[in-house]
Amino acid sequence: MHFLTTLARRISTLGYPLGVQFNPEGSLWRDPPMYWEHIVYPAYIEAHQDMFENGDVENGKPTGQRVPGLVVIEPVKRWAEMSIDDIVRCCCDVLEDFCARLDC
Repeated sequence: MHFLTTLARRISTLGYPLGVQFNPEGSLWRDPPMYWEHIVYPAYIEAHQDMFENGDVENGKPTGQRVPGLVVIEPVKRWAEMSIDDIVRCCCDVLEDFCARLDC
């Protein structure tokens, strides 16, 4: 997942609801300045880099070592973003192919 795509999505989110059990007012968590850039994205890179060639989580192909058979669905290709419906269809196609190979 590309840095700028994920950053834009994070910025467009108004906040994340906090559980009522912790906050009866139901307030929202909002990222402090530079939280995404300095905390979230670097942690994502660190957690996933061994799954991709050369540790490149944005452009590398899956190595197949940590997660055999990993399929990466790229929601942004050729300057066009896939809709949620497109992503769900793609997931269903991948699952259908997988089940066909296993004779599910």
